[in-house]
Amino acid sequence: MQQSSGRIQKRIIEFMIFHRNSTCLLHIEPNEDRNLVTNKAITASSNKENEHRYKLLFGLLFSMRSFVKQVSPPNCTDGLKSFSTPAYKVHYEEFLNGLRFVLITVPMKKDLGDEMRKIFENFYTTMISKNVFTNTDEQIKNEIFIDMVNNYLITLNKIIQ
Repeated sequence: MQQSSGRIQKRIIEFMIFHRNSTCLLHIEPNEDRNLVTNKAITASSNKENEHRYKLLFGLLFSMRSFVKQVSPPNCTDGLKSFSTPAYKVHYEEFLNGLRFVLITVPMKKDLGDEMRKIFENFYTTMISKNVFTNTDEQIKNEIFIDMVNNYLITLNKIIQ
């Protein structure tokens, strides 16, 4: 467990969910103070910088995914899972329904694809997909879902190296 001055070092910086049409449905920065956690994607239309950032990130992931597919052997089923720079690592997971989960972390060796699949299976499917009152094409406003994801990411921050 990494600590600096009594606090846990923040290893997970951001978590995003993109719709298949490139819309950012969820953007949170994990925080132990639940009152500070909001879905930044909801205000993206009024914050042009975030909206532009989402389009750039989605385009980058789309292009890299295509590139990886082109240079991979014909029978390779694994696609783009992550990429790193000296400053950060982007973990990427795409699901059959077209959703794309993105985790931005500090550089690390561990791949967090399994953790994103757990978020999808344990939280998204139960609280968003199966909820008849939720439109899965719109930004996620379900505060319980956001809290559960935030808590899970905080727990991951404490255990990942």
